[in-house]
Amino acid sequence: MIAFLRDEPGASVASEARIDSESKCHAHALNLCEVFYDVHRASGSQEALQAITDLVHIGVVEGTNLSSGVWQAAGTFERQSSPSLLGRLLRN
Repeated sequence: MIAFLRDEPGASVASEARIDSESKCHAHALNLCEVFYDVHRASGSQEALQAITDLVHIGVVEGTNLSSGVWQAAGTFERQSSPSLLGRLLRN
């Protein structure tokens, strides 16, 4: 999702998967947290929220096992703490 948003190498994989307003892509809340954290770190909280809004607009559906508030708080916390914390959480 990060590569897709930034039009980086690998973005074509998402494009080829036909993520658009007519289809749906289910994303685990921790994946959205990673996107939120990455954009928050690079550009700030407003841009991070906009990135998530953009993903939802093109058909990404948030997994409902964590509330948006929880993973957004985790992304914000991660931005303010050790950059390796989220990586450790995602590996476990």
